[in-house]
Amino acid sequence: MHSYDEITQLVNPSINPDSIARRVRGSPWKVVNRSESGCRMVAPANEAPAKLGEVIAIREGDRWELAVVRRMQRQQAEEVVCGVEVIARRMVRVLLRSWVAPLDAQRAGIDRPFFGVYLPGHADNRQSAQRSLIGPDDRFLPGGMVELDTGNVRYLIRFTQTLERQVGWAWSLFNAVRKLPG
Repeated sequence: MHSYDEITQLVNPSINPDSIARRVRGSPWKVVNRSESGCRMVAPANEAPAKLGEVIAIREGDRWELAVVRRMQRQQAEEVVCGVEVIARRMVRVLLRSWVAPLDAQRAGIDRPFFGVYLPGHADNRQSAQRSLIGPDDRFLPGGMVELDTGNVRYLIRFTQTLERQVGWAWSLFNAVRKLPG
């Protein structure tokens, strides 16, 4: 299990995933069974999620999957069985900035950039028909706009629909408003 910040490091393609995995907390969980939409995992009790709805990263071979904890059951004192729903098998870390209109340029330095996880519209992802983003819940508000920076191109995007909101993270659909210069 990994925190949201750790997950944004894990899905960064430019960093060696093995070196990141060694730095982040956690030990291997045991996959008990797997289906197309998720899996059942056994975790040490001291590393189990604190609550339902936590987002976790699962390493499957050399690929990472993003999942949400949907069920938890303590069967023994030292382990917890977790049912997780896999929501993405394809993802990219992106840099996001709160949108500042040109007339409001004095606010530009107030908000620091933050990372999000971009989920492209793809059959490997649960929301396969439209692209979406996962990021901090306090920054992903319906109708809100942010700059999305892929490293190669920047877009102004508007959040159109919240798919899921949990403490610490939100998952939202978005539309590109326009491509930004630079």
